[in-house]
Amino acid sequence: MPASNRPDHELLAEILTIGDAAGALAMRYWTPDQAMAGHWEKRPGGPVRDADLAVDGLLRERVGAWL
Repeated sequence: MPASNRPDHELLAEILTIGDAAGALAMRYWTPDQAMAGHWEKRPGGPVRDADLAVDGLLRERVGAWL
């Protein structure tokens, strides 16, 4: 169902669920000794990490499904 047709409490619950999933996914990429592993810079001072791309993909998929 499109987001515009859903009650606010359902949207909030879905947003929180998506946020939890994104956080859990990002944490799978992080370890104290390799905080910057798997990264490059798209511009000076603008690092991009494998985790960024994974979370971006998850958000696009999950949010895009109900917008």
